[in-house]
Amino acid sequence: QLSVKKTQSIATNAKARKFNTYYQVIPATEDLNAAMRIDSGQRFKERGRVPLFFVDGLTLPSNEEGLDRVTPAFFILKDLVTEWKKQYPDSDLPKIQVRELNETFRSMITPAGRDKSVKDLVFVANSESVARAKDCARSYKLGEMILTK
Repeated sequence: QLSVKKTQSIATNAKARKFNTYYQVIPATEDLNAAMRIDSGQRFKERGRVPLFFVDGLTLPSNEEGLDRVTPAFFILKDLVTEWKKQYPDSDLPKIQVRELNETFRSMITPAGRDKSVKDLVFVANSESVARAKDCARSYKLGEMILTK
């Protein structure tokens, strides 16, 4: 399960009001350990790294017009395995690959970026996180900003 940690970063809104920001995504220990087993480098030993798990050949239907299928990247390794078994119940899981969230996001927003592997990539949140987000959304109006001191 992912969690979000309050940080000491200060942001300013359009009316020059300052507020704490919430942005540090913390992966579950088991997913971080899995990422370190898959990627033998030092990347996931650094603080603040968030793994995204994917396999070649796994796609999902797209909600975006003009795009038939997308490549899912999962925050939770078990979610990837579950989706593979759902789509390919009689096939062995291919080699699991891992990429890092912040690096992936940077590649996605870089104008004329060279990393074509992110073109059809989508982040897949686990169902528990989606349910929690929906519960939070019911408490606030669309577009409302929650400011803290």
